[in-house]
Amino acid sequence: MSLNQPVANPEEIVVRRRFDMQRLAWGVVLLAFAIFCVMCVVAGLGVNYFLFQSVVPLDATMQVGRGSSGVNGQFVVARRDLSNSDEMVTAPQSQAVISFRDPYQAGAMIASVTTDGNTSLVYRRALRPRFEWSSNSYIIELEAFAGELDVFIPPDLPRSILLSVRSIQGDRAYFSSAGHYLVDASEERMRVVNLDGDVVLIAADEQTTRHIPAGKLGVIYNTEAVPRIEVADGYVDLLSNLREGESAPVETEQGDILAGDLLLSWACTNNQEDLPRGSFTSELDDGHSVLRLVRAGDATKNGETRCQARTINPTETIDVSGYDYLALRATFKINFQSLSVCGVAGSECPMMLRIDYLDVNGDGQRWFHGFYYHVDPQRSFPLRCDSCTLEHEQVIEKAWYTYDTGNLLALIGANIRPQNIVAVYFYASGHQYDVEVSDVFLLAAKLAVTDSTDESGG
Repeated sequence: MSLNQPVANPEEIVVRRRFDMQRLAWGVVLLAFAIFCVMCVVAGLGVNYFLFQSVVPLDATMQVGRGSSGVNGQFVVARRDLSNSDEMVTAPQSQAVISFRDPYQAGAMIASVTTDGNTSLVYRRALRPRFEWSSNSYIIELEAFAGELDVFIPPDLPRSILLSVRSIQGDRAYFSSAGHYLVDASEERMRVVNLDGDVVLIAADEQTTRHIPAGKLGVIYNTEAVPRIEVADGYVDLLSNLREGESAPVETEQGDILAGDLLLSWACTNNQEDLPRGSFTSELDDGHSVLRLVRAGDATKNGETRCQARTINPTETIDVSGYDYLALRATFKINFQSLSVCGVAGSECPMMLRIDYLDVNGDGQRWFHGFYYHVDPQRSFPLRCDSCTLEHEQVIEKAWYTYDTGNLLALIGANIRPQNIVAVYFYASGHQYDVEVSDVFLLAAKLAVTDSTDESGG
Protein backbone atom coordinates (compact mmCIF):
# COMPACT_ATOMS: atom_id res chain seq x y z
CA MET A 1 0.00 0.00 0.00
CA SER A 2 1.26 3.44 -0.89
CA LEU A 3 2.10 5.62 2.08
CA ASN A 4 0.28 8.49 0.40
CA GLN A 5 -3.01 6.54 -0.25
CA PRO A 6 -5.82 7.75 1.99
CA VAL A 7 -7.33 5.29 4.44
CA ALA A 8 -11.09 4.49 3.84
CA ASN A 9 -13.54 5.67 6.41
CA PRO A 10 -14.77 2.66 8.41
CA GLU A 11 -18.32 4.08 8.47
CA GLU A 12 -18.36 4.32 4.66
CA ILE A 13 -17.26 0.67 4.40
CA VAL A 14 -20.15 -0.43 6.65
CA VAL A 15 -22.70 1.59 4.63
CA ARG A 16 -21.39 0.19 1.35
CA ARG A 17 -21.61 -3.37 2.66
CA ARG A 18 -25.16 -2.82 3.86
CA PHE A 19 -26.10 -1.45 0.43
CA ASP A 20 -24.55 -4.44 -1.32
CA MET A 21 -26.36 -6.86 0.96
CA GLN A 22 -29.69 -5.12 0.37
CA ARG A 23 -29.15 -5.16 -3.40
CA LEU A 24 -28.30 -8.85 -3.25
CA ALA A 25 -31.36 -9.58 -1.12
CA TRP A 26 -33.64 -7.71 -3.54
CA GLY A 27 -32.06 -9.57 -6.43
CA VAL A 28 -32.75 -12.87 -4.74
CA VAL A 29 -36.36 -11.83 -4.01
CA LEU A 30 -36.96 -10.66 -7.61
CA LEU A 31 -35.36 -13.77 -9.04
CA ALA A 32 -37.47 -15.97 -6.80
CA PHE A 33 -40.59 -14.03 -7.81
CA ALA A 34 -39.72 -14.40 -11.48
CA ILE A 35 -39.20 -18.15 -11.03
CA PHE A 36 -42.51 -18.33 -9.17
CA CYS A 37 -44.29 -16.51 -12.03
CA VAL A 38 -42.73 -18.80 -14.62
CA MET A 39 -43.74 -21.83 -12.60
CA CYS A 40 -47.30 -20.49 -12.32
CA VAL A 41 -47.48 -19.93 -16.08
CA VAL A 42 -46.02 -23.34 -16.84
CA ALA A 43 -48.30 -25.01 -14.32
CA GLY A 44 -51.31 -23.10 -15.70
CA LEU A 45 -50.46 -24.07 -19.26
CA GLY A 46 -49.87 -27.64 -18.17
CA VAL A 47 -53.20 -27.82 -16.34
CA ASN A 48 -54.99 -26.16 -19.28
CA TYR A 49 -53.37 -28.59 -21.72
CA PHE A 50 -54.20 -31.59 -19.55
CA LEU A 51 -57.80 -30.54 -19.01
CA PHE A 52 -58.64 -29.19 -22.48
CA GLN A 53 -55.98 -30.28 -25.00
CA SER A 54 -54.69 -33.69 -23.93
CA VAL A 55 -55.87 -36.70 -25.90
CA VAL A 56 -56.33 -40.46 -25.56
CA PRO A 57 -56.49 -43.04 -28.36
CA LEU A 58 -59.68 -44.33 -29.92
CA ASP A 59 -60.12 -48.08 -30.17
CA ALA A 60 -59.15 -49.19 -33.68
CA THR A 61 -59.92 -52.72 -34.87
CA MET A 62 -59.57 -54.42 -38.23
CA GLN A 63 -62.10 -57.16 -39.00
CA VAL A 64 -61.79 -59.23 -42.17
CA GLY A 65 -65.03 -59.56 -44.13
CA ARG A 66 -63.72 -61.82 -46.87
CA GLY A 67 -60.42 -63.55 -47.60
CA SER A 68 -57.48 -62.34 -45.53
CA SER A 69 -55.54 -59.16 -44.85
CA GLY A 70 -52.09 -58.41 -43.49
CA VAL A 71 -50.87 -56.21 -40.64
CA ASN A 72 -47.13 -55.54 -40.45
CA GLY A 73 -46.46 -58.52 -42.70
CA GLN A 74 -48.59 -60.97 -40.70
CA PHE A 75 -51.83 -62.20 -42.25
CA VAL A 76 -55.07 -61.78 -40.31
CA VAL A 77 -58.02 -64.04 -41.11
CA ALA A 78 -60.53 -62.72 -38.57
CA ARG A 79 -59.90 -59.75 -36.29
CA ARG A 80 -57.02 -57.69 -34.88
CA ASP A 81 -56.63 -54.58 -32.73
CA LEU A 82 -54.50 -51.89 -34.34
CA SER A 83 -51.68 -49.75 -32.96
CA ASN A 84 -50.24 -46.48 -34.22
CA SER A 85 -48.18 -46.79 -37.43
CA ASP A 86 -49.45 -50.29 -38.26
CA GLU A 87 -49.11 -51.12 -41.96
CA MET A 88 -52.10 -52.88 -43.54
CA VAL A 89 -52.45 -54.71 -46.84
CA THR A 90 -55.61 -56.34 -48.20
CA ALA A 91 -55.06 -59.40 -50.39
CA PRO A 92 -56.69 -59.66 -53.84
CA GLN A 93 -60.39 -60.61 -53.73
CA SER A 94 -60.41 -59.78 -50.00
CA GLN A 95 -61.98 -57.08 -47.88
CA ALA A 96 -61.56 -55.76 -44.35
CA VAL A 97 -63.26 -53.11 -42.22
CA ILE A 98 -61.35 -50.80 -39.87
CA SER A 99 -63.67 -49.68 -37.07
CA PHE A 100 -62.91 -46.68 -34.86
CA ARG A 101 -64.77 -46.65 -31.55
CA ASP A 102 -64.94 -44.24 -28.61
CA PRO A 103 -64.06 -46.06 -25.36
CA TYR A 104 -65.60 -43.18 -23.37
CA GLN A 105 -68.94 -43.55 -25.19
CA ALA A 106 -69.55 -47.25 -24.50
CA GLY A 107 -67.66 -48.22 -27.65
CA ALA A 108 -69.84 -46.16 -29.98
CA MET A 109 -68.84 -46.28 -33.65
CA ILE A 110 -67.04 -43.10 -34.74
CA ALA A 111 -66.11 -44.14 -38.28
CA SER A 112 -65.58 -47.24 -40.38
CA VAL A 113 -63.23 -47.60 -43.33
CA THR A 114 -63.63 -50.57 -45.67
CA THR A 115 -60.50 -51.60 -47.58
CA ASP A 116 -61.05 -53.45 -50.85
CA GLY A 117 -58.68 -55.98 -52.43
CA ASN A 118 -55.14 -54.86 -53.37
CA THR A 119 -55.30 -51.92 -50.96
CA SER A 120 -52.53 -50.75 -48.65
CA LEU A 121 -52.32 -48.01 -46.03
CA VAL A 122 -50.68 -47.01 -42.75
CA TYR A 123 -52.85 -46.41 -39.71
CA ARG A 124 -51.17 -43.29 -38.32
CA ARG A 125 -53.32 -42.57 -35.26
CA ALA A 126 -56.88 -42.05 -33.97
CA LEU A 127 -57.48 -39.70 -31.02
CA ARG A 128 -60.17 -38.11 -28.89
CA PRO A 129 -59.99 -35.51 -26.07
CA ARG A 130 -59.22 -36.94 -22.66
CA PHE A 131 -62.19 -35.19 -21.02
CA GLU A 132 -65.75 -34.76 -22.25
CA TRP A 133 -65.78 -31.00 -21.61
CA SER A 134 -63.11 -30.41 -24.24
CA SER A 135 -64.49 -29.03 -27.51
CA ASN A 136 -61.76 -30.59 -29.66
CA SER A 137 -62.56 -33.03 -32.46
CA TYR A 138 -62.02 -36.69 -33.08
CA ILE A 139 -58.84 -37.05 -35.14
CA ILE A 140 -58.25 -40.05 -37.44
CA GLU A 141 -55.24 -40.17 -39.78
CA LEU A 142 -54.53 -42.75 -42.50
CA GLU A 143 -51.40 -42.44 -44.65
CA ALA A 144 -49.49 -44.09 -47.53
CA PHE A 145 -52.81 -45.12 -49.09
CA ALA A 146 -53.12 -46.86 -52.44
CA GLY A 147 -56.16 -48.82 -53.63
CA GLU A 148 -59.86 -48.39 -52.82
CA LEU A 149 -61.67 -47.36 -49.63
CA ASP A 150 -65.28 -46.97 -48.52
CA VAL A 151 -65.49 -44.37 -45.73
CA PHE A 152 -68.58 -44.17 -43.51
CA ILE A 153 -69.07 -41.63 -40.71
CA PRO A 154 -72.35 -42.10 -38.79
CA PRO A 155 -74.65 -39.18 -37.98
CA ASP A 156 -75.13 -37.59 -34.55
CA LEU A 157 -71.57 -37.98 -33.26
CA PRO A 158 -71.05 -36.43 -29.79
CA ARG A 159 -68.33 -34.10 -31.21
CA SER A 160 -66.94 -32.96 -34.54
CA ILE A 161 -64.57 -35.17 -36.55
CA LEU A 162 -61.63 -34.74 -38.90
CA LEU A 163 -60.69 -37.91 -40.77
CA SER A 164 -57.79 -37.57 -43.19
CA VAL A 165 -56.53 -39.96 -45.87
CA ARG A 166 -53.14 -39.25 -47.47
CA SER A 167 -52.06 -41.10 -50.61
CA ILE A 168 -48.54 -42.37 -51.31
CA GLN A 169 -48.06 -39.34 -53.59
CA GLY A 170 -48.95 -36.95 -50.73
CA ASP A 171 -52.46 -35.97 -51.86
CA ARG A 172 -54.97 -35.69 -49.04
CA ALA A 173 -58.70 -35.94 -48.49
CA TYR A 174 -60.26 -34.42 -45.37
CA PHE A 175 -63.68 -35.70 -44.24
CA SER A 176 -65.31 -33.47 -41.64
CA SER A 177 -68.95 -34.54 -41.39
CA ALA A 178 -71.21 -37.54 -41.25
CA GLY A 179 -71.55 -39.15 -44.64
CA HIS A 180 -70.55 -41.86 -47.07
CA TYR A 181 -67.55 -41.60 -49.41
CA LEU A 182 -65.75 -43.76 -51.99
CA VAL A 183 -62.01 -43.15 -52.32
CA ASP A 184 -59.39 -44.57 -54.67
CA ALA A 185 -55.74 -43.65 -55.27
CA SER A 186 -53.06 -44.67 -57.76
CA GLU A 187 -49.78 -43.20 -59.00
CA GLU A 188 -51.60 -40.86 -61.38
CA ARG A 189 -54.51 -39.62 -59.28
CA MET A 190 -56.59 -39.58 -56.12
CA ARG A 191 -60.39 -39.62 -56.49
CA VAL A 192 -63.22 -39.13 -53.99
CA VAL A 193 -66.91 -39.73 -54.71
CA ASN A 194 -68.99 -37.83 -52.16
CA LEU A 195 -72.22 -39.81 -51.87
CA ASP A 196 -73.34 -37.77 -48.87
CA GLY A 197 -71.17 -35.58 -46.64
CA ASP A 198 -68.42 -32.97 -46.70
CA VAL A 199 -64.89 -33.46 -48.08
CA VAL A 200 -61.94 -31.26 -49.08
CA LEU A 201 -59.14 -32.37 -51.42
CA ILE A 202 -55.61 -30.98 -51.05
CA ALA A 203 -52.93 -31.79 -53.61
CA ALA A 204 -49.39 -32.73 -52.62
CA ASP A 205 -48.12 -29.18 -53.30
CA GLU A 206 -50.28 -27.98 -50.34
CA GLN A 207 -51.50 -25.09 -52.53
CA THR A 208 -54.11 -26.71 -54.78
CA THR A 209 -57.34 -27.38 -52.88
CA ARG A 210 -61.04 -27.87 -53.69
CA HIS A 211 -64.21 -28.51 -51.72
CA ILE A 212 -66.26 -31.43 -53.09
CA PRO A 213 -70.02 -31.04 -52.42
CA ALA A 214 -72.37 -33.95 -51.80
CA GLY A 215 -73.33 -35.74 -55.01
CA LYS A 216 -70.08 -34.73 -56.73
CA LEU A 217 -66.70 -36.31 -57.28
CA GLY A 218 -63.26 -34.74 -57.15
CA VAL A 219 -60.05 -35.95 -58.77
CA ILE A 220 -56.47 -34.84 -58.06
CA TYR A 221 -54.26 -35.45 -61.13
CA ASN A 222 -50.51 -35.83 -60.60
CA THR A 223 -49.39 -36.44 -64.18
CA GLU A 224 -48.53 -32.78 -64.81
CA ALA A 225 -45.89 -30.43 -63.38
CA VAL A 226 -48.58 -28.58 -61.41
CA PRO A 227 -51.31 -30.73 -59.78
CA ARG A 228 -54.89 -29.96 -60.71
CA ILE A 229 -58.23 -30.86 -59.13
CA GLU A 230 -61.34 -31.41 -61.21
CA VAL A 231 -64.91 -31.55 -59.87
CA ALA A 232 -67.67 -33.33 -61.79
CA ASP A 233 -71.07 -34.90 -61.26
CA GLY A 234 -70.91 -38.04 -59.18
CA TYR A 235 -73.03 -41.16 -59.13
CA VAL A 236 -76.82 -41.03 -59.12
CA ASP A 237 -78.45 -43.42 -56.65
CA LEU A 238 -81.55 -44.64 -58.47
CA LEU A 239 -83.01 -45.98 -55.20
CA SER A 240 -82.82 -42.73 -53.21
CA ASN A 241 -85.82 -40.83 -54.57
CA LEU A 242 -88.08 -41.15 -51.55
CA ARG A 243 -91.09 -38.87 -51.55
CA GLU A 244 -90.12 -35.64 -49.84
CA GLY A 245 -91.94 -34.88 -46.64
CA GLU A 246 -93.10 -38.46 -46.09
CA SER A 247 -93.39 -38.77 -42.33
CA ALA A 248 -96.37 -40.99 -41.55
CA PRO A 249 -95.68 -44.40 -40.03
CA VAL A 250 -95.87 -47.35 -42.42
CA GLU A 251 -98.21 -50.22 -41.56
CA THR A 252 -96.53 -53.60 -42.03
CA GLU A 253 -97.19 -57.14 -40.90
CA GLN A 254 -94.81 -56.41 -38.01
CA GLY A 255 -96.82 -53.36 -36.90
CA ASP A 256 -96.27 -49.63 -37.28
CA ILE A 257 -92.72 -48.64 -38.28
CA LEU A 258 -91.55 -45.21 -37.22
CA ALA A 259 -90.90 -42.64 -39.93
CA GLY A 260 -87.30 -42.49 -41.03
CA ASP A 261 -86.69 -46.23 -40.74
CA LEU A 262 -85.47 -48.27 -43.70
CA LEU A 263 -88.90 -49.83 -44.02
CA LEU A 264 -89.95 -46.53 -45.59
CA SER A 265 -87.59 -47.37 -48.42
CA TRP A 266 -88.10 -51.14 -48.56
CA ALA A 267 -91.30 -53.20 -48.59
CA CYS A 268 -90.62 -56.51 -46.83
CA THR A 269 -92.66 -59.72 -46.83
CA ASN A 270 -92.35 -63.32 -45.61
CA ASN A 271 -93.01 -66.54 -47.47
CA GLN A 272 -92.53 -70.01 -46.01
CA GLU A 273 -93.52 -73.60 -46.67
CA ASP A 274 -94.38 -74.09 -43.00
CA LEU A 275 -94.16 -72.29 -39.65
CA PRO A 276 -92.29 -70.57 -38.12
CA ARG A 277 -92.50 -67.32 -40.03
CA GLY A 278 -89.56 -65.02 -40.55
CA SER A 279 -89.35 -61.49 -39.24
CA PHE A 280 -87.96 -58.15 -40.41
CA THR A 281 -87.18 -55.24 -38.13
CA SER A 282 -85.57 -51.84 -38.55
CA GLU A 283 -82.65 -51.45 -36.13
CA LEU A 284 -79.45 -49.51 -35.47
CA ASP A 285 -76.11 -51.33 -35.46
CA ASP A 286 -72.62 -49.75 -35.46
CA GLY A 287 -74.10 -46.42 -36.47
CA HIS A 288 -75.84 -48.00 -39.49
CA SER A 289 -79.57 -48.09 -39.96
CA VAL A 290 -80.19 -51.73 -40.82
CA LEU A 291 -82.97 -54.10 -41.75
CA ARG A 292 -82.59 -57.36 -39.85
CA LEU A 293 -84.07 -60.46 -41.47
CA VAL A 294 -84.45 -63.41 -39.09
CA ARG A 295 -86.00 -66.86 -39.17
CA ALA A 296 -85.36 -69.17 -36.23
CA GLY A 297 -87.49 -71.58 -34.20
CA ASP A 298 -85.66 -74.70 -35.42
CA ALA A 299 -87.23 -74.35 -38.88
CA THR A 300 -86.57 -77.34 -41.15
CA LYS A 301 -88.34 -76.22 -44.34
CA ASN A 302 -87.71 -73.41 -46.77
CA GLY A 303 -88.62 -69.87 -45.90
CA GLU A 304 -87.81 -66.46 -47.35
CA THR A 305 -87.83 -62.90 -46.05
CA ARG A 306 -87.71 -60.51 -49.02
CA CYS A 307 -87.42 -56.72 -49.28
CA GLN A 308 -88.23 -54.78 -52.45
CA ALA A 309 -87.24 -51.16 -53.14
CA ARG A 310 -90.31 -48.94 -52.71
CA THR A 311 -88.72 -46.19 -54.79
CA ILE A 312 -89.40 -48.02 -58.07
CA ASN A 313 -93.05 -47.48 -59.00
CA PRO A 314 -94.74 -50.83 -59.73
CA THR A 315 -96.44 -49.33 -62.81
CA GLU A 316 -93.27 -47.75 -64.18
CA THR A 317 -89.61 -48.61 -64.74
CA ILE A 318 -86.32 -46.71 -64.43
CA ASP A 319 -84.80 -45.97 -67.82
CA VAL A 320 -81.02 -46.56 -67.66
CA SER A 321 -80.35 -46.41 -71.41
CA GLY A 322 -78.78 -42.96 -71.04
CA TYR A 323 -76.11 -44.13 -68.58
CA ASP A 324 -72.71 -45.67 -69.25
CA TYR A 325 -72.28 -47.08 -65.74
CA LEU A 326 -74.69 -49.06 -63.55
CA ALA A 327 -73.71 -50.87 -60.35
CA LEU A 328 -75.51 -52.41 -57.39
CA ARG A 329 -73.69 -51.87 -54.10
CA ALA A 330 -74.81 -53.41 -50.80
CA THR A 331 -73.43 -53.62 -47.25
CA PHE A 332 -74.56 -56.52 -45.07
CA LYS A 333 -73.62 -58.95 -42.30
CA ILE A 334 -74.60 -62.64 -42.07
CA ASN A 335 -74.95 -63.57 -38.41
CA PHE A 336 -76.26 -67.12 -38.85
CA GLN A 337 -77.35 -69.71 -41.42
CA SER A 338 -78.41 -73.32 -40.85
CA LEU A 339 -78.03 -74.68 -44.39
CA SER A 340 -74.65 -75.39 -45.92
CA VAL A 341 -73.65 -72.95 -48.70
CA CYS A 342 -76.99 -72.10 -50.39
CA GLY A 343 -78.88 -75.35 -50.08
CA VAL A 344 -79.27 -78.40 -52.30
CA ALA A 345 -80.27 -76.38 -55.38
CA GLY A 346 -77.99 -73.41 -54.74
CA SER A 347 -81.02 -71.12 -54.43
CA GLU A 348 -81.34 -70.72 -50.63
CA CYS A 349 -78.57 -68.27 -49.74
CA PRO A 350 -78.86 -66.40 -46.45
CA MET A 351 -78.22 -63.24 -48.47
CA MET A 352 -79.34 -62.75 -52.07
CA LEU A 353 -79.37 -59.72 -54.37
CA ARG A 354 -81.68 -59.55 -57.38
CA ILE A 355 -82.43 -57.08 -60.16
CA ASP A 356 -85.40 -57.49 -62.50
CA TYR A 357 -85.03 -55.55 -65.74
CA LEU A 358 -85.98 -55.25 -69.40
CA ASP A 359 -83.18 -55.79 -71.88
CA VAL A 360 -82.49 -54.01 -75.19
CA ASN A 361 -85.19 -56.13 -76.87
CA GLY A 362 -87.79 -55.41 -74.20
CA ASP A 363 -87.59 -58.95 -72.81
CA GLY A 364 -87.68 -59.53 -69.05
CA GLN A 365 -84.43 -60.62 -67.40
CA ARG A 366 -83.22 -61.30 -63.86
CA TRP A 367 -79.76 -60.91 -62.36
CA PHE A 368 -78.99 -62.86 -59.14
CA HIS A 369 -76.04 -63.09 -56.79
CA GLY A 370 -75.81 -64.91 -53.45
CA PHE A 371 -73.62 -64.93 -50.33
CA TYR A 372 -72.99 -67.44 -47.55
CA TYR A 373 -70.42 -68.29 -44.87
CA HIS A 374 -71.18 -71.85 -43.68
CA VAL A 375 -69.87 -74.88 -45.59
CA ASP A 376 -70.58 -78.41 -44.37
CA PRO A 377 -67.71 -80.59 -45.67
CA GLN A 378 -70.03 -83.61 -45.58
CA ARG A 379 -72.34 -82.07 -48.19
CA SER A 380 -71.55 -81.15 -51.77
CA PHE A 381 -73.98 -78.36 -52.61
CA PRO A 382 -73.72 -76.25 -55.80
CA LEU A 383 -72.08 -72.82 -55.68
CA ARG A 384 -74.43 -71.37 -58.28
CA CYS A 385 -78.18 -71.47 -58.82
CA ASP A 386 -79.64 -72.38 -62.22
CA SER A 387 -80.55 -68.75 -62.93
CA CYS A 388 -77.31 -67.22 -61.59
CA THR A 389 -74.54 -65.98 -63.87
CA LEU A 390 -71.93 -65.92 -61.09
CA GLU A 391 -70.91 -68.33 -58.36
CA HIS A 392 -72.11 -67.38 -54.89
CA GLU A 393 -69.49 -65.72 -52.66
CA GLN A 394 -68.29 -66.92 -49.28
CA VAL A 395 -67.91 -64.20 -46.63
CA ILE A 396 -66.95 -64.31 -42.96
CA GLU A 397 -69.56 -64.87 -40.26
CA LYS A 398 -70.70 -61.82 -38.26
CA ALA A 399 -68.53 -59.41 -40.26
CA TRP A 400 -69.67 -56.46 -42.36
CA TYR A 401 -69.10 -56.94 -46.07
CA THR A 402 -69.68 -54.48 -48.94
CA TYR A 403 -70.34 -55.95 -52.36
CA ASP A 404 -70.07 -53.95 -55.57
CA THR A 405 -71.08 -55.52 -58.88
CA GLY A 406 -68.85 -53.27 -60.94
CA ASN A 407 -70.30 -51.91 -64.16
CA LEU A 408 -73.20 -54.22 -65.04
CA LEU A 409 -73.53 -52.56 -68.43
CA ALA A 410 -70.07 -53.83 -69.29
CA LEU A 411 -70.32 -57.21 -67.55
CA ILE A 412 -73.69 -58.34 -68.95
CA GLY A 413 -73.80 -59.40 -72.58
CA ALA A 414 -74.83 -56.73 -75.08
CA ASN A 415 -77.94 -58.64 -76.19
CA ILE A 416 -79.36 -58.79 -72.63
CA ARG A 417 -77.97 -55.50 -71.29
CA PRO A 418 -80.36 -53.61 -68.95
CA GLN A 419 -82.41 -50.83 -70.50
CA ASN A 420 -85.15 -50.43 -67.88
CA ILE A 421 -85.03 -51.44 -64.20
CA VAL A 422 -88.25 -53.09 -63.07
CA ALA A 423 -87.42 -54.00 -59.45
CA VAL A 424 -84.52 -54.39 -56.98
CA TYR A 425 -84.61 -56.94 -54.15
CA PHE A 426 -82.52 -58.30 -51.34
CA TYR A 427 -83.66 -61.32 -49.38
CA ALA A 428 -82.69 -64.07 -46.96
CA SER A 429 -83.60 -67.62 -47.87
CA GLY A 430 -83.19 -71.06 -46.30
CA HIS A 431 -84.36 -72.78 -43.14
CA GLN A 432 -82.89 -70.57 -40.43
CA TYR A 433 -81.04 -67.30 -40.98
CA ASP A 434 -80.10 -64.02 -39.33
CA VAL A 435 -78.92 -61.22 -41.65
CA GLU A 436 -78.47 -57.47 -41.29
CA VAL A 437 -78.58 -55.27 -44.39
CA SER A 438 -77.44 -51.67 -44.35
CA ASP A 439 -76.78 -49.50 -47.39
CA VAL A 440 -78.11 -50.63 -50.77
CA PHE A 441 -77.33 -48.39 -53.72
CA LEU A 442 -78.11 -48.68 -57.42
CA LEU A 443 -75.49 -46.28 -58.76
CA ALA A 444 -75.61 -44.85 -62.27
CA ALA A 445 -73.34 -42.39 -64.06
CA LYS A 446 -72.16 -41.04 -67.36
CA LEU A 447 -68.90 -42.23 -68.85
CA ALA A 448 -66.98 -39.19 -67.51
CA VAL A 449 -67.35 -40.51 -63.96
CA THR A 450 -65.93 -43.94 -64.66
CA ASP A 451 -62.80 -45.46 -66.08
CA SER A 452 -61.29 -48.89 -66.59
CA THR A 453 -60.94 -49.49 -62.82
CA ASP A 454 -64.74 -49.64 -62.46
CA GLU A 455 -65.37 -52.50 -64.85
CA SER A 456 -64.85 -55.40 -62.45
CA GLY A 457 -67.01 -56.05 -59.43
CA GLY A 458 -66.73 -57.61 -56.01
